[in-house]
Amino acid sequence: MTVEHRAAAGIGDIEIELADDANGPALRLVTQTPGQDPAPPIESRVIQAINEADAPLSRAEIRAAARARNATVVDAIDKLARQGAIVPVPKGRWRLAQQSRGDTAGDPFPAHP
Repeated sequence: MTVEHRAAAGIGDIEIELADDANGPALRLVTQTPGQDPAPPIESRVIQAINEADAPLSRAEIRAAARARNATVVDAIDKLARQGAIVPVPKGRWRLAQQSRGDTAGDPFPAHP
């Protein structure tokens, strides 16, 4: 579960579970066991979603694959685009940037058609 508030910085991901004790069902915090990796940052999840796709993804498709709220995904997409890690393609879709900018031969989704 990700906790975010529009006016405040995120506190990071927390994991909760439904527990049934003597007082009835309730949510409780799951403690992280040593050696358990925390959730990857949103930028990594966006890159992974685009990388695993067969074609460029829309923002909504990236959001669904990354399992994050829209504003978080938009911020991550903007950051990755400024860094040159992803590039926009027609119809509001995104793909990973090429290894070299001049190498677009055979690319079905060139960054600049």
